Amino acid sequence: MATAQERQRLEPVWREVTARAGVDARTYELWVEDSDGLNAVAAAGHIVGVTRFAMSELPNGESAAVTAHELGHHVGGHTWSSLLGYWCALPGRIAWRVFRGIGRALFKVSKSFSCFGVGYFLLVFGSVALTTISTL
Repeated sequence: MATAQERQRLEPVWREVTARAGVDARTYELWVEDSDGLNAVAAAGHIVGVTRFAMSELPNGESAAVTAHELGHHVGGHTWSSLLGYWCALPGRIAWRVFRGIGRALFKVSKSFSCFGVGYFLLVFGSVALTTISTL
């Protein structure tokens, strides 16, 4: 969270940015992340965040440009579409991790079987993977 001094510095810049964009500044929540990196973020849930390093190092004009850029992500609907894309892709990412783990386990187990046993395991594993991927 932002300290009182950071809020005092950031809020006038934020009010100017939102006024120029024609949006209500109270719609969004300003966050200050405790980080030594120069970064900012627009997150779903009407959150605009900057790092503590950015707060201390950027002049007001550059802070305004950064926060205006992040506000543009909200106005353009990018934060919600990114969140939706993340959730829609989640089953595929989980399936990939599961199949990668199964594949590693099968590789270790296959060392104790003949060539025919390895081929059988690969055939079963490939069939399950193909079915899962085509279903997702």
